Amino acid sequence: MEAKAQDRDGRWVKLELDGRTGAVLHSKPGSAPRDAQASGLDFGQLLSQLEAAGYRAVQKIERERDRVEVRAEDAQGRRVKLALDPQTGAVRSR
Repeated sequence: MEAKAQDRDGRWVKLELDGRTGAVLHSKPGSAPRDAQASGLDFGQLLSQLEAAGYRAVQKIERERDRVEVRAEDAQGRRVKLALDPQTGAVRSR
């Protein structure tokens, strides 16, 4: 799973995260996402919402202004693409 975040000095970094644990596997300098000022759930909260809904092996969470796109596995182990509401984490479409 990939994410963009700010380090403790306020610099943007691109992270590679373990989709199951959320642990940082690798980081490198990056640029601010287009929606850096957007409100709503952060990546950790979105990951928690997905896990609570039965999704696992999250491979990608990509956030744009009014939606979040996710690649993961459903409870039956099928790979799925999801569109989430960035404010609530609710699944909009599969």
